[in-house]
Amino acid sequence: MFDPFKDFDTAGYLRNFAAEKDLDIVKAAEHQLFRANLPEVVHHLAALTDITYADFCRVHKTLFQGLYPWAGQDRSLTAPDSAVHKGETLFAHPADVRRAVEHALRLGRNATTLREFWTATCAPLSDHPSQSRPGPIPWRHSLAWMGRDSSMKSVAASAIPR
Repeated sequence: MFDPFKDFDTAGYLRNFAAEKDLDIVKAAEHQLFRANLPEVVHHLAALTDITYADFCRVHKTLFQGLYPWAGQDRSLTAPDSAVHKGETLFAHPADVRRAVEHALRLGRNATTLREFWTATCAPLSDHPSQSRPGPIPWRHSLAWMGRDSSMKSVAASAIPR
């Protein structure tokens, strides 16, 4: 069980507002919130010429604040001592999350670099650590259509602050 906060028994899965422990219920809620809030995210990102770390966090907050009280907050604040991993894949340490996202955003400003980086690095690792079963990050599919130009509009998903 993915439990970076180490309090599943008392606070439920990822400290959700309802303290729900049934992963199927939580995942369904995440999916519904994502779909309901995506138009607001698209509107926000489409208006930007450059996506910053603050924008990245705002997207996460917009999508998931109805389920998680920590949505949009940097993992260095919410789980500073929790190195997140899924299987053998180790994700950025909380102290490095901001730098990792900013690096991904920089890479995404160049369409050629973005395609090469995604193909070589992100595509094989596209499972988000909170998922209990394999599957792509919903962001990758839901936001990919936004990349109508070489801007960073389709890459905010390379690392979600959790």
